[in-house]
Amino acid sequence: MGTARWIYNKCLEFTHNFKGVKKNKKNFRTFVVNNDNYQTENQWVVNTPYDVRDAAAIELLTAFNTNFEKKKAGMIDKFMIRFRRKKDRKDHFVLHCKHWKKKSGLYSFIRNIKSAEPLPEELQYDSIIIKNKLNHYYLCIPQVLDIRGENQAPQHSGQVVGLDPGVRTFQTTFDLNGYSTKWGSGGAERIGRLCCAYDKLQSKWSQPEVRHCKRYKYKRAGRRIQQKIRNIVDDLHKKLCLWLCRNYQVILLPSFETQKMVKKLHRRINSKTARKMLTWSHYRFKQRLLHKAREHPWTHIYIVNEAYTSKTCSCCGQIYTVGSSEVFRCPSCGSIFDRDINGARNILLRFLTTHRISF
Repeated sequence: MGTARWIYNKCLEFTHNFKGVKKNKKNFRTFVVNNDNYQTENQWVVNTPYDVRDAAAIELLTAFNTNFEKKKAGMIDKFMIRFRRKKDRKDHFVLHCKHWKKKSGLYSFIRNIKSAEPLPEELQYDSIIIKNKLNHYYLCIPQVLDIRGENQAPQHSGQVVGLDPGVRTFQTTFDLNGYSTKWGSGGAERIGRLCCAYDKLQSKWSQPEVRHCKRYKYKRAGRRIQQKIRNIVDDLHKKLCLWLCRNYQVILLPSFETQKMVKKLHRRINSKTARKMLTWSHYRFKQRLLHKAREHPWTHIYIVNEAYTSKTCSCCGQIYTVGSSEVFRCPSCGSIFDRDINGARNILLRFLTTHRISF
């Protein structure tokens, strides 16, 4: 990782010193990656395989091209690519598949290290080794998409399901059979307690009299709490996505725009609710579900509108402001529902009536 970072910084320094020279692979390889001065000075650079050095240069070139395209499209006004630092908590480098089987050299130790899961015998594609903020190393291996067969599609009649996203309960489902489930019920309180523990640590390391070693330990403990929250949310996302794709053919997911809801200018929720809403990562769940549906060819996902689904009675259609209550009591017909189940049912009914689908 050290050599890859050094090459990356040298290529970036080259672009600053020689602004008239084009930023392309040829110039990076000529002036930095294969510099003749490595024979007399900085000889340790040559000990790192050429592929690792070249991948670092290509990564910088990709960063430039991506930002230039964004600037051309009007997405950004300007950009600045910074140098990488040894103190950065996160780092990575490219591991080429042809080096995986080598029993000697720089990569010989990788296959013998202790890992949480068994390492593969061979790599079919180039992979990346990532170091996170907790000093944990991950080997990211690209895999061919495992697409299920059509004969594995669910056969029961309740193949359409409506989802109602929320904060107290992450997702509530309701299908054609009247079967309803709640995912993440009570999870917001658990995440809230972890966030409070993180806030206490943050207040400790922010005090000026705290010494460096103590501050480092506090911050490391805070990063462990952040990682624990991320693991809880990711575990829920993965389990729910797999369950939905295996059991339903049509999934109705509302466009839950949390970024607009938490803006201070127009929001109607307090800071704690906004924090829980962002922690649930509804957009990340949406992207994961869309990706998971690619493995199940029978699954179709519709992004629908959830307007007035929580305020409307699913029996008589009367609109009633329920507020923050967890129970929906219709003043017109006297029906009593769970608030989230009523919302999921209305999302399902709206889709069926709009598309004129009957089962």
